[in-house]
Amino acid sequence: MRGRALSIRIVRADGSRKPVKPCRRRRSRASEGGERGATLIEFALISSLMFAMLFGILSYGEILADQVQLRHRVSEISRLVSLGEGATDRELIFNQIKGDRLAGFMNINGCAPEFEADGFAGPAITITARYQYQADGRCRVMPEVFTGLLPEGIGTRASFTVAD
Repeated sequence: MRGRALSIRIVRADGSRKPVKPCRRRRSRASEGGERGATLIEFALISSLMFAMLFGILSYGEILADQVQLRHRVSEISRLVSLGEGATDRELIFNQIKGDRLAGFMNINGCAPEFEADGFAGPAITITARYQYQADGRCRVMPEVFTGLLPEGIGTRASFTVAD
């Protein structure tokens, strides 16, 4: 039976046996072109919205990752500064390690967070960090899809108490 088309034999009411082939439904060319065009238009409308959403999600993900990384670096600096013996020792530690803690954070020229402290004499010390995204977008990895919706910068602070 190899190579032969499969046909079904049906016995008719008059006793004759004639093969019945499955019929194929033909489509007209006009209906095929219309469906293709509609599908293409639907894809264009939906895909543009989906790509805009995708880039928006990735942009906010980048900002969230920067925020988490900045918060971690500020808490690390605060922990190391709190180990200092006096105000001058804490200030020296702060100035030494803030450059070390910047290494690896957004390695883009001209884009670095700014760290500042409100003083190093106790009892309460607050260390603040700010990271400004440049207006020309060079401090971002992802392009800004919707202009003006993303924040211009991020910041965080850590406060701790020391006994002098």
